[in-house]
Amino acid sequence: MRPTVIKSCTVEAFDVLLPAPFKTAKAERTEARNVVVSLELAGGARGIGEVAPAPHVTGEDQEGTLRALRSHIPRLIGSDAARWRMISASFQEAHPRAHSARAGLESALLDAWCRHLGAPLYQLFGGGSAEVVSDVTVPIVPPADAAGVARAAAAKGFRDLKIKVGLGGEDFERVVAVAGAAPGARLRLDGNQGLTPEEAVSLFARVSAEGISVALFEQPVRRDDLAGMRFVRERVSAPVAADESVITPQDAWRVLQAGAADVINIKLMKAGVLGALEIVGLCRAAGVGLMLGCMLETRLGISVAAHLAAGLGAFAFLDLDGYILTGDARVTGGFEAIGNRLVLSESAPGHGAVISEA
Repeated sequence: MRPTVIKSCTVEAFDVLLPAPFKTAKAERTEARNVVVSLELAGGARGIGEVAPAPHVTGEDQEGTLRALRSHIPRLIGSDAARWRMISASFQEAHPRAHSARAGLESALLDAWCRHLGAPLYQLFGGGSAEVVSDVTVPIVPPADAAGVARAAAAKGFRDLKIKVGLGGEDFERVVAVAGAAPGARLRLDGNQGLTPEEAVSLFARVSAEGISVALFEQPVRRDDLAGMRFVRERVSAPVAADESVITPQDAWRVLQAGAADVINIKLMKAGVLGALEIVGLCRAAGVGLMLGCMLETRLGISVAAHLAAGLGAFAFLDLDGYILTGDARVTGGFEAIGNRLVLSESAPGHGAVISEA
């Protein structure tokens, strides 16, 4: 038997209580109800991957993820992890809407494959670098609390702050508070579909009138309103990014055809690893910028994204702060967090993250 043949697979719930509620224009979360996929190969190499379902984005939840992955285990056993693309395609054919679940499976396969090879995952993606720089997110909280989050992040070395907006009310005041608390920080606004095109343009104008520079305006309007996204793009001076509008490569193509965005925000939990690579190719060909974001993933999921970003070296914007937002101490390794830098090991095989038994 080849040493890369899958010998066993387990799929387990992985619940994470957040250190603080995380609120956006579309959801408020106090817990991340995630899933962990674990594989063992015949040669002894093991791989793990995390699924962080976001029902308000892809329609997946923990229960559905567990069912989809567990039902596919019989088809995984005996498959060769070296043919991970074929295995992913088989899962996608059986479960075409299980986007996040496929990402977790792909992550486990790639981790096991690279551990068998003895190579860090980022080298598989091209080996562009062994570190990346991320932002940190300011959720929808009162302006004074937002200022506290920004001040603490700046003190830790973060120079890029993403501010959640989209509920009206104190959006403007929150941005002003963050700008005042972290002078010199590069600010990004994230509407999470919460604004009308006119509201988005108005908010941007008010912020600009205060002398506050915005580096990126992410998903200001509804995911299906590509005309509205283009309306905003044509009336603000910052690049506009599509997030929820793009789950699959086909979605990315529609956004590109509509001229609706300057930047596409890819997330592994939306597109999977293979889908992410396809979207990267589309955007590079079209001259559109790239961002890599995350859901409420622990250090396990973020490690895979960090390896992808470091290996490709293609992303102008990185939002890989899930490990901070979840705060789960059961996962270690993967990278060393030094201020705003995620530094990867140049020798540890796979993505390098492990889950403690405790």
